Amino acid sequence: MNVVSNVSLFQVDKIAYMSAQQSWQGLQVIEDLPGRGRGVKATKLFVQSEVVCDYRGDLLSHKDGQERYLSTAEESMGFMFEFSHHGTKYWMDATEERPGLGRLINHSKCHANVSTALDNLLLTCINIDNLKVK
Repeated sequence: MNVVSNVSLFQVDKIAYMSAQQSWQGLQVIEDLPGRGRGVKATKLFVQSEVVCDYRGDLLSHKDGQERYLSTAEESMGFMFEFSHHGTKYWMDATEERPGLGRLINHSKCHANVSTALDNLLLTCINIDNLKVK
């Protein structure tokens, strides 16, 4: 599911700045989640449709993404996902560790906390519902 966000030009500039600086607010890395490894928790309330962070990885065509997914080790498959943008399917592969928290956020099809939106080749994680501080 892709969320279309109505953001002002100020917000677009702010998102681009936070992505470049990796200065996302309200997120904390948890190093040892039982059965899952690392993850992220909210340290502030995120309202619905608010940008939470960016998602960094290799942006792949649908065909190239399918091929890479099928050749990826099972333990790394959780860092790859398929999404649509303007009717075209793509894959994002965040298997390689990079700066950013997006790969640690739950974006699975089953129990996702965030959805994704692609704008100017910046893939962002958008809050689906009010993310509460735990």
